[in-house]
Amino acid sequence: MFLDNKQKVWILAVVAGIMGGGQQALAAGSTLNVTAEAYIEKGTCTFKVDNQAATSIPFAFNTVTPADIEAQNKTVEKKVVISDCVGTSGINVSLSSANKVRINGDTTHDYLRPADATVKVAYKTEIKTEGGNYVPFYVGATPIYLGGNFSPFGQGKSGNLYIKATLIPAVADIMTIGSGSLDSTATLNMDFL
Repeated sequence: MFLDNKQKVWILAVVAGIMGGGQQALAAGSTLNVTAEAYIEKGTCTFKVDNQAATSIPFAFNTVTPADIEAQNKTVEKKVVISDCVGTSGINVSLSSANKVRINGDTTHDYLRPADATVKVAYKTEIKTEGGNYVPFYVGATPIYLGGNFSPFGQGKSGNLYIKATLIPAVADIMTIGSGSLDSTATLNMDFL
């Protein structure tokens, strides 16, 4: 995919298994995958996930029950090491997806949701840099600037970016979340400044 000459695109593919209705439901093989492709005129950045060169970021949720979703205790965090970014002094990051939902109680922000819209759950996504605090990372929100202490800018320099995803209910009554696949996709846009 070719964008303007300043962007890096990461495709987030949320794969969270199959979930049935009721309190007995389990989901197997729950993962979130991120795939990357880019065209960068300013230079090249190196990306590593779990200390390995990466074109995807897997978020493995493993078994998921409606009780887990209601308790919001299924969270996965990944560290992305970005290094050797030549000719750039900052990055604006944003999240986009056709799979978005406004959850119960929050009518102003879009959350990532499963591609199957009948399953009423969402992924609360958050982002931070090394030593920082997590901030909400909503679908379609204003880009977040990464710079200052985040400094992978220059040969031999690196910075750590953390992305966290938590499964949350999108409805007030957990018994109405439905059943089906929790798979989804989103794009993590990185605009190099």
